[in-house]
Amino acid sequence: MLRLIATTAVCLLSWPSYGSETARPRPAGKESPDFRAAPVVSIGARVVSVPWDAKLAFTGQPGKGAWHAKLPTPESPAMAAVDVGRGPSRLLLSWVASGNPEYLDTTYGGPGSYRIETSADSTDGKDGTWKTVVTVTGNLVMNRAHSFDFTGQRWARMVLTGPTPKTYKYGIQLDEILLHDVSNGTDDSWIFVGDSITAEIFRLTPAHQPSFPQLVQKVAPAYRPVVLRAGVGFFKSENLLEQLPAWLALNPDIQQWAILIGSNDPNDQPYQMRSFREHLEAIVIRLQAAGKRPILARIPFSTGKDVRNLNEQIDAVVKKFKLHPGPDLYAWFKAHPDQLRDGLHANDEGARSVQRLWVATMLDLYPH
Repeated sequence: MLRLIATTAVCLLSWPSYGSETARPRPAGKESPDFRAAPVVSIGARVVSVPWDAKLAFTGQPGKGAWHAKLPTPESPAMAAVDVGRGPSRLLLSWVASGNPEYLDTTYGGPGSYRIETSADSTDGKDGTWKTVVTVTGNLVMNRAHSFDFTGQRWARMVLTGPTPKTYKYGIQLDEILLHDVSNGTDDSWIFVGDSITAEIFRLTPAHQPSFPQLVQKVAPAYRPVVLRAGVGFFKSENLLEQLPAWLALNPDIQQWAILIGSNDPNDQPYQMRSFREHLEAIVIRLQAAGKRPILARIPFSTGKDVRNLNEQIDAVVKKFKLHPGPDLYAWFKAHPDQLRDGLHANDEGARSVQRLWVATMLDLYPH
């Protein structure tokens, strides 16, 4: 399927031609984007915290530092308060401890228990009356997002009350916390799901910037998507299907489920193809039943395994369910094998390319 990048997007982002890669043009007669904007309201806002360095996590620029919250307890919590100001009726707070290599890991700085509070009358992030709007215990993933009512409020704060059983001795370290105004809904919220390929590509390392949300903002300045990362090493389609109910429960606010799966699935026998197809269809059905949008990317080319028959199954599922297609990563890496680190995983340049390709493919959902 030929996929043409919109001229405006190419100009603004200064991207090279992607050949068969897709940025779907906006359908004729479509005057508005699919998504309502959820702008970030915490960048540049006043941040008050204990320990003091939480402001390093609120810059919106990965690599600028992290909040080293140590090992808080319910009796001696860590907290980061943000003076959002009045106006939004609903906020969404997202956080990430990206020192962890994959979604189901909290060893490197992940929080185990925390709460989110709001205040209408605080003057310094510490005094005043505070209302708990979110409470989390037993967290076991490296990033999450929570929306909550903010009507009539001014401050929002995250209060950390404990690490996870895996969190190492240096304590909780959060390197990005963002507050989005979701008064108009959480349409523009994404979770990138997959195996180790996804886990590596979407890590918040400076070498992988600009990231998906930053690239979207270049072409649609009012938009900066909420993004979570859910890659797990050695994952297969059956593993994702097994985990999906739990992941949906963890991420009720996330609407766009961007899926790259299949590199670890066996594909030598016809019954393996049938099984892969059945897993994909069950994943799509479950996500659609939950009101989510599943988006399937084509499996990247690799030097050690021919995945064309798996990609045929992905194409068939996309056609059957009339899905918005994800990027053709097979075509990209077949044309650019130098962007593979080990014949399978993307190197830094490849990681940047994949994020650009995801944006190019989804541009028709944004104003541009």
